[in-house]
Amino acid sequence: MSLIASYTLSRYDANGTSTSAGDGDFVNNAYDFDNPLHAFGPNALDRTHLVSVGAVLDLPYAARLGLTFHYSSAAPLTLTLPQAGTPGEIFRTDVTGDGTVGDILPGTNVGSFGRSVKAEDLNNVITAYNNNDAGKLTPAGQALVSANLFTQAQLVALGAVTPTLALAPPGQVGLSPLFTFDAHISWELRLAKAMHFLPERVILEPQIALYNVFKFHNYDPFGNELSGVLTGAPGTANGTTRADRGNLITPGSASA
Repeated sequence: MSLIASYTLSRYDANGTSTSAGDGDFVNNAYDFDNPLHAFGPNALDRTHLVSVGAVLDLPYAARLGLTFHYSSAAPLTLTLPQAGTPGEIFRTDVTGDGTVGDILPGTNVGSFGRSVKAEDLNNVITAYNNNDAGKLTPAGQALVSANLFTQAQLVALGAVTPTLALAPPGQVGLSPLFTFDAHISWELRLAKAMHFLPERVILEPQIALYNVFKFHNYDPFGNELSGVLTGAPGTANGTTRADRGNLITPGSASA
């Protein structure tokens, strides 16, 4: 028997959260361009625990059994304010005043969901935001009031203030860990014993392989993870229960 095992304790912090190679890019991925390191934490490629175990066993009758186990803990998620999809977004979701919209949920950081904010804690965080930060002027809105172009009441009537967020449903899920257990068995057939005209080195090895033997459901494939944009819709961090999940990893889909 041959056995190999590995464990990695990983940390990958950055000021951006996309799942691209540019995640650690200082310039292009910052959430606050006026203060690029203001938001800095576990990005979308950070998986804290990585465990891999492989074994190959030589059995009687020239059989060989191979087993492969792999586990990766869940990646983190950044919670962001939902955009309305209409003009004037800097008056709703640009809370840092740097001109970019869809900012990180105030009170959280890059990669907070799944790390400092667990799924069961999310409603406490949303409630705190709704009580303290929702319905307020952004720096762009405050600039209009300071210039006497609008009053605060007028901006509130226009909806040009930070949004109020929906609470997550009971049973809200987080990002899924990745677990696989694969097995294959093969037989080494030395054809020279039956066909004497063949050289000794000619070997036929038929093989049967089974993937995900325990049928464990892995979710959040690369490029189709749970969304951190807090719209409250299915597929988001404040609108998805186990029954609502539709991003099961299937054959051919990638994972990070």
